[in-house]
Amino acid sequence: MSRLLLVYSIATANLLALTILWLVCLSTRVSPVEHPYIALAGLAFPVVLLVNVLFVIPWLIVSRRWLLMPVIGIALCWSYVKDYFPINFTEHPDDGDYIKVLSFNVFNFNTTDDMNGFETAEYVVWSDADIICLQEYNAGCNAAREMEARLDSAGYEIVKGNMLLIAAKGQIITTADYEGTPHEGNGILTARVVMHSGDTIFACTAHLESTGLSIEDRSAYQEAIADKDRHKLKASGMTMLHKLAASSAERARQAMLLDSVAVSAEIYPTIVCGDMNETPVSYVAQLLSRRLTNAYTESGNGIGVSFRGKAFPVRIDHIFVSDEFEPMYSYVDQKTKSSDHHPIVTFLHRVPNLSQ
Repeated sequence: MSRLLLVYSIATANLLALTILWLVCLSTRVSPVEHPYIALAGLAFPVVLLVNVLFVIPWLIVSRRWLLMPVIGIALCWSYVKDYFPINFTEHPDDGDYIKVLSFNVFNFNTTDDMNGFETAEYVVWSDADIICLQEYNAGCNAAREMEARLDSAGYEIVKGNMLLIAAKGQIITTADYEGTPHEGNGILTARVVMHSGDTIFACTAHLESTGLSIEDRSAYQEAIADKDRHKLKASGMTMLHKLAASSAERARQAMLLDSVAVSAEIYPTIVCGDMNETPVSYVAQLLSRRLTNAYTESGNGIGVSFRGKAFPVRIDHIFVSDEFEPMYSYVDQKTKSSDHHPIVTFLHRVPNLSQ
């Protein structure tokens, strides 16, 4: 009887954990503009997923027949698991017919003790990518000027927008700059590029709203935890929650604009890059994935942490592509530490015209 009670207790707890996991996944379909607090649930995805995975342990000990509960429960939201932690058997292409794309938040070429703007510029030039999309681009600094000169001599054409840059090995024939936000540094820059192959590609780089949390906000929260002051902890936590909700709603508005921009370019093979400030399990990422393919999900491996902050490891930099491209291999270059972001790179195979 006691064993039966134990089984029912574990099953109840497991079902509760699975229900929370399913609700977290469903929260990505809720617009942050209308329900900003619900949309924040996606941030808990890795923790809730881990809790459900850990239920395998007690079931192995108590009753292996019940292992199907966490297995089936997790399988029901497998697409989200794959988005967050993809596993693909892909390799870096040595040669062949591909387009290399680099997306990199260059942190204004900031120079601190562990970050060097000239190293960032060197990395961008060294990448030899066919399409380069940069965010937080400070065009006025020496590192940027040196980088542009070297890209120009290497045959790239360059277009700049609101702290954004697109460089391409091809002819840039049209451009558009959408600020879409009152905050400096956020916006969308597009370019129509005629590649050397003759293909016309629509390239886009975007930088969506940040979390809105200041250093003071984080410090106040950490101090409240250290002091074990419940009143300060509650006040600080609510402040952070309100700011996260407000920034989530603003990102959603910007993502809707970004999605409409991508839709308007559907007649061309499309590449959308950027610092989206959202994880793969979020309203923004899922919105863009309805029409475009997340290149890292299809050809990358692991979490692919792209932000170097001290927060929970996340991938907030993404590359989305239209059906005319097949992602061959994607990775986040975590060896590069000259910015507060790691660059994300993908190799794309141009699929023959689907209408032919």
